[in-house]
Amino acid sequence: KDREYALNLAKNRAEEASLAKSQFLTVMSHEIRTPMNAIVGMLELLADSELNEKQSRWLNYANTSADLLLDLISDVLDFSKIESGSLQLDVKATDIYTLVKNIASQFLETSQSMGVIFSSEIKTGLPKTIDTDSARVGQILFNILDNAIKFTKVGTVNFKVDSTEKELIFEISDTGQGMSQSQLETIYDAFKQHDDGVNRQAEGIGLGLSITKSLVDLMKGTITVVSEPNVGTKFTIVIPFTLVKETTHTQEQEQSLEPISILVTEDNKTNQVLIKTFLEKLNHHVTLADNGQQAIEKVQASTFDLVLMDMMMPVMDGISATKYMREKLNLTIPIVALTANASKQDKSACLEAGMDKVLTKPIRFHDLNRALRILFSQ
Repeated sequence: KDREYALNLAKNRAEEASLAKSQFLTVMSHEIRTPMNAIVGMLELLADSELNEKQSRWLNYANTSADLLLDLISDVLDFSKIESGSLQLDVKATDIYTLVKNIASQFLETSQSMGVIFSSEIKTGLPKTIDTDSARVGQILFNILDNAIKFTKVGTVNFKVDSTEKELIFEISDTGQGMSQSQLETIYDAFKQHDDGVNRQAEGIGLGLSITKSLVDLMKGTITVVSEPNVGTKFTIVIPFTLVKETTHTQEQEQSLEPISILVTEDNKTNQVLIKTFLEKLNHHVTLADNGQQAIEKVQASTFDLVLMDMMMPVMDGISATKYMREKLNLTIPIVALTANASKQDKSACLEAGMDKVLTKPIRFHDLNRALRILFSQ
């Protein structure tokens, strides 16, 4: 009985600790993404201004660091979802040839400034459209290719893509520093870096390969690696797929959206300035509200075509404000969450409250413009 009681107690404590960790990561995600939204957005606005050559170079450095920080944030959140078993694939029709071609083009451009010779061999007979999670396939390939280039100071990196009737086959080989057998045994361990000394050359927190292995497993594929110190490394990734019957898709309209009246509900002053500037660049009319209560007062006093709503705000949060607008005021105008809360549960809460769409911070100008066009074309 004592052992049974102790076991139940340990189980309850473990569950409480897991819940606390998830809540902590949710809050930290929000707290980090809110200022990151301002940083990334302001850098984007700065890039659209008149800069001299030196200023443009400094801006590129800042953008690179911002992108690196966003990758680290995403890795931590992905690892948390994998660990809790809550990560799910978003399977949809994907043009796999275009996807891998674009990835190869990006790394060809990246490698040219690093003294690495990058080459790609993409089989022309790849299936046209398949059912897969394109974002996760891209994440897998980016992680492996990025490592190959980072650990190949001088030499070559080759990216091969082939397929059978039911499987995609990716082969990424390099002539970099390679790994010993003992390093290969822990290559997929979380937070483990085989270059982890004080003089390490590569940035990161050691989650890339752990996440990559988990994603490949989730897609019911396989990943294998062979490596030798000072000779190089070769990864082979096999991912099963199903074909999609070709259908006629309507092309997304690229013309600009006619000017509309938008209420932006956001408590962070810097993000208010950023979103207002983005929207005014698109010729929309913008009104600001500091919290959900102010938003309710403003929609009662004026007519708007769209409400952009943050989730976490003082006085009244975005979820409560949206429910009030839908249930008490019977408003039918589109309400879009523009939030730093990135979890699936938060997105579900927004949609259940009556929001039409959820955009996650940091949001870029092009993404916001595209989201509005799609929303109003529907």
